[in-house]
Amino acid sequence: MLRGVARMAGIEAIGALLDARHVQLATDLTHFREQHLSGLVAVETDEDARRQARLALRIMGDAGLYAAIGTSDLRGLCLAREQVSMESPLADAVLALQALGGTPLVLAGTDAQRAQWLDGILAGRVMTAFAMSEPEAGSDVAA
Repeated sequence: MLRGVARMAGIEAIGALLDARHVQLATDLTHFREQHLSGLVAVETDEDARRQARLALRIMGDAGLYAAIGTSDLRGLCLAREQVSMESPLADAVLALQALGGTPLVLAGTDAQRAQWLDGILAGRVMTAFAMSEPEAGSDVAA
C-alpha cells in the first residue's frame, strides 16, 4: 500500500486491453525496472538531480524505452511510464519529456528535423525539453 492506494505487481487490471506484444513488453519493463532503475535514489540538490536525469536518460535509451515514441506506440509508452514511475519520479519525468519533445517530431517534423534529432532522442543521447507559457505572460497556448 502506498498512500492508501494498492499497487498491483503485474498487469492484472489491464491485461484484457493488451495484445500479446504489450503483455510481453510489460513483463520486460518490470524486469528492466528491477534490474536497472532500482539503484536510482532520491537526490537532494539540483546538481545531483541533473546528474541522475542524464544517467536515467542513458539507461532508458540503452534499453530502448524510447522506441515507443518513434513508433507512436502510446500503449507501450504508457506501460513504460508506469514501470519507470514506480521506481523513480525523476526518471519518469525524463521519459515524459522525451515523449513531449520527440512526439511532435514524429508527427509533424520535417525530414531534415527528424534526421537531425530523432535518432539521438530515441537512443537517449539527446534530452528534449518542453516549455509552455501562460496567458498574460507570453504566448497563450490556449489561444
